[in-house]
Amino acid sequence: MNLPAHKVSYLMKEAEKKFKASWDYAKSVYKTAGSLKPFNRAVEELERDLNEIREFAGLKGETKLPKLKDSSPVGIRLLERDISKEFFNFQLELLERTKKEETEEEDLGLGL
Repeated sequence: MNLPAHKVSYLMKEAEKKFKASWDYAKSVYKTAGSLKPFNRAVEELERDLNEIREFAGLKGETKLPKLKDSSPVGIRLLERDISKEFFNFQLELLERTKKEETEEEDLGLGL
């Protein structure tokens, strides 16, 4: 499937909102119970969402996100940073696809 970029962008924004809500919940659980399970669950859900969006966008490859192994605040912040980078890289990949499609459309238009 090859959804248009604006529709994929909408799906990305929705996935990001869903992830932020799950991440905030995980932070609250961590403060009271010290459990990493909600963080890893949020990451797993995001990974699944991003892979579905990749498929809808017609992008090759698969998103693999790291999971938390230790409960240090530094580890949590590093994972949060890695996930932000993943969102950014995904958006760059989508932008490159869009530019390629626009160039191909322009090339086809010149031949007419």
